[in-house]
Amino acid sequence: MCAKMASVEVECIDGFEDVSSALLVVDATEPVPLMEGEGSSLRVLGFDQCERIAFVKILMRFGIGNFYWKKFAGYLKQKTVEEIQEYGKLFLSHIVEDITELPTFSDGIPKEGLDIEAVHVRIGVLMSITDKVKFLQENPGASFFSKDIVQLYPELKHTRFWKEEHDLLLLLGVMKHGYKQWLAIVDGDATIREAICEELNLSFRNSYGVEEAISDKRLYQAVFIKERFELLEKGLGTEEANKIGSQIGDEEERLSFCLVTIPCISRGN
Repeated sequence: MCAKMASVEVECIDGFEDVSSALLVVDATEPVPLMEGEGSSLRVLGFDQCERIAFVKILMRFGIGNFYWKKFAGYLKQKTVEEIQEYGKLFLSHIVEDITELPTFSDGIPKEGLDIEAVHVRIGVLMSITDKVKFLQENPGASFFSKDIVQLYPELKHTRFWKEEHDLLLLLGVMKHGYKQWLAIVDGDATIREAICEELNLSFRNSYGVEEAISDKRLYQAVFIKERFELLEKGLGTEEANKIGSQIGDEEERLSFCLVTIPCISRGN
């Protein structure tokens, strides 16, 4: 049975395998109704309850990027890219509405417990990651953060082994594997693994067992990049807030910078 829509803070997309190499193509001659059915049988633009939950989980993991909906199609294997795009546009139009206590959006579609503010924040964070990676790739040698942000978060300073190039690889790993996919990021990049081992002096020689040593090393590495990413996330949040003349503090203040961009996105795509 599917979980409630409010449960969007997940690290996997249960029951929805990534099959991006075999995308579905369907010739839809009949328009799909906005809503049909009711209760647990409700469909929204043809998306059943489990597919709607999966859509939110995928969005919370990968964001919206440049509307590369094929990432979503890799998991929602019963949906075409076009169907996902239409549902995505509808979803974005919903989350830019004024937040109210009403159980439905303005078009009558149930909110199903969706934490809209959490979605706003996650989209903003993942958009800022994409923008930072693009900037660094287009401007080799540019500083990762300005001096004032590093002064605000001195832990961002690079060390003997962990450099700006590793921070960039970490952000690329988040874009590839998704938000909070720490073990996948560690397993997917040997350069990151080596830098962390040098930084933490993780040799694990003479340990109690080979398999246990490897497992422990992976966990130490995952914790390291989790903590490192949380620092980068703070820096990125402050950077984005400064761009729109805001001061960053708690979660509500972090909403401001992403709310500037989402309305334009939902109307223009």
